[in-house]
Amino acid sequence: MIALFDLDDTLLDGDSNHLWGRFLVERGVLEAAPFERLQARYDAEYRAGKIAFEEYLSFTAGPLRQRSSEELSAWQRQFATQHAESALFPQAVALVDSHRRRGHALVLITATNRFFVEPFARVLGVHALLASELEQVDGCYTGRPLGEPCYREGKLRRFRAWLDAEGQARGETWFYSDSHNDIPLLEHVDNPVAVNPDAALRSLAEARRWPILQFR
Repeated sequence: MIALFDLDDTLLDGDSNHLWGRFLVERGVLEAAPFERLQARYDAEYRAGKIAFEEYLSFTAGPLRQRSSEELSAWQRQFATQHAESALFPQAVALVDSHRRRGHALVLITATNRFFVEPFARVLGVHALLASELEQVDGCYTGRPLGEPCYREGKLRRFRAWLDAEGQARGETWFYSDSHNDIPLLEHVDNPVAVNPDAALRSLAEARRWPILQFR
């Protein structure tokens, strides 16, 4: 039995990329106005399903470029302290725990890059984290994506690859998501659940009688 969870706007009250960007603005690493302007553009493109996702990954990962592992580890710890627990929906934490009590494998699967979401994976205590990967050379991030992003059909392919690599028996599966961009994986599992769904996903979920959860 496997329960898969999207993160942003599903388990998390907001978007981890936004939280991370504002965290860096507070530290003077990013300028607020250019960051907000570009983030708003990418948000609109994502909602429309027209985002150039590798370009977006490079945008969000840019501040990691050529930073020392010590500095990045410190940032990640501070980010976790500020956001990793307080920004998760209480209902979402309870949902994850309900699957844990039933002995299900817990998988956090997100298009966001691994560095940003590792703190949330640790707080949630999931068994596996499937996320978009970033290139590193000599231990430093280059700001470039690595491999196929964990996005749309890529998210489904990453799940299948994880099953093969782990030798995991699939059994019954659940997937919780807010976004129409996750429809390929939602259609693949036994129990698709729309959480805080966008308009396109809500329409599909209602038509197919998928459960709809609304977290606040």
